[in-house]
Amino acid sequence: MNITLKKVRYNPKLSDETLCFSASIYVDGKREGECYDRGNGGNVNISPASLEKKIIEHCKTLPDWVCSKGVSERNGIPEGYTIPMSPDMLLHEQLVIVLRERDSKRKARM
Repeated sequence: MNITLKKVRYNPKLSDETLCFSASIYVDGKREGECYDRGNGGNVNISPASLEKKIIEHCKTLPDWVCSKGVSERNGIPEGYTIPMSPDMLLHEQLVIVLRERDSKRKARM
């Protein structure tokens, strides 16, 4: 299953504990729902509920997330610490990919 985010709206000014964003969720190239995170440390909200269940099941098939050195230094988590993949982590990873691509395109235009 290939999960991607499109129509991303990101607001760094409202990002408190987590990234504040909203986006459309595409599964294998087809739009299946929406998600948002208010940036206050809560979970990513996914709709419809059937899509959330589908993503939860998909996360169970993915490898654990391993804490890298930079993340561990910022958050006080031991380097190499593993966390089971969750919908929040998966969607935040996809968001970071979109934001990096957006920044690269902006820098290329300069």
